[in-house]
Amino acid sequence: MLRIKGKATFKCKRCGHKFEAFDTEGGIIAGPNLPPCPKCGSNDTRKASFFSRFRLFTLLIIVSMAFNLFAQNRNTAAVSSSQMISIGSELLRINPSKNTIEYSQNAGRSWVTRCSNGSSYGTFTSLLPLGREVLACTSKGLYVSTNQGRSFSPRCTNTSSYGDFLSLQYNGKELLANTSKGLYYSRNEGRGWIKR
Repeated sequence: MLRIKGKATFKCKRCGHKFEAFDTEGGIIAGPNLPPCPKCGSNDTRKASFFSRFRLFTLLIIVSMAFNLFAQNRNTAAVSSSQMISIGSELLRINPSKNTIEYSQNAGRSWVTRCSNGSSYGTFTSLLPLGREVLACTSKGLYVSTNQGRSFSPRCTNTSSYGDFLSLQYNGKELLANTSKGLYYSRNEGRGWIKR
C-alpha cells in the first residue's frame, strides 16, 4: 500500500537540482520511495533536510557570536606588566644587568638606553603601558613615566603598607598589583590601593 505523506523538497545528488514532489512511503518497496529528478532523470535523489539547513544556520550564528566575543575581548583584554612592552612603534624593556630602561625602534634588533637613573627609582622589575603613561614596578614602589620611559616620578611608594610591587595587570576597569603582601587593586591609576 502506497501512502502519501505530503509534499516535500528533494535534491538530486547528481546535478544538485532542488524540486518539490509528493513524499510517499510503502508500495512495492518498503520504506521511502524517492522521486526521480525532473531535470536530469536520475533516481539518485534525497529529501532536502530541514535539519541540514538548520545546522548551517546555527553554525553561522555560533561563528558570528564567537567572532563578536573575540572582538570584544580583544578590545578590553587584560594587559599584564612585563619586562618588555610595546609603545607605539617602539619596544621598551628593562635591562636587569644594568638596571636601565632601553628602547628599540627596529623590532628589538638593537637597543639604546633611555633611562639610566635606576638608583633613584630602585631596581626595575616590570613595566605596564597604561594610556599615555608607563608604570614601573621597582624595589622602591610604583613609578610613572609620561615621556615613554625617559624619566619616572613616584606614583605610590608606600611599600610598608602594600609591600614590594612585583607585577601589574590592567583589566579595563581597575589596576591589579601583585605585591609581597598580597593582591591589591586600584581604581585611580595606582595612586591608592585596596587589598583584595
